[in-house]
Amino acid sequence: MIQREEYLNKLIAFKDKNLIKVIMGIRRCGKSTLLKIYIDYLKSLDILPEQIIFINFEDMDNSDFTDPKLLHKHITKKLLNDKMNYVFLDEIQLVKDFEKVVNSLNLRQNVDIYNGI
Repeated sequence: MIQREEYLNKLIAFKDKNLIKVIMGIRRCGKSTLLKIYIDYLKSLDILPEQIIFINFEDMDNSDFTDPKLLHKHITKKLLNDKMNYVFLDEIQLVKDFEKVVNSLNLRQNVDIYNGI
């Protein structure tokens, strides 16, 4: 796996900042791989797996979550109140009105959001 140090360092620099991070690029350019590398980095910091929520909307197992209300409910039920939560939404553009979900999650102080588009 190519480490993509430059892009990884940019994500690291914005860790825990109250900004919605968006990774954009053409199809098959490595956006999902970059997210997974960053998740590995988070785990190396002893961040618990329960603090990391990763949803890939191209996976049919997640097709129910293309409904924005179901997606929001699913994510908020998984959030840990006493810890920072890292939410990764890969191919988020496949969710109708995804902006409402992302903006709502961003209102929380303990949610760090990363979107792959």
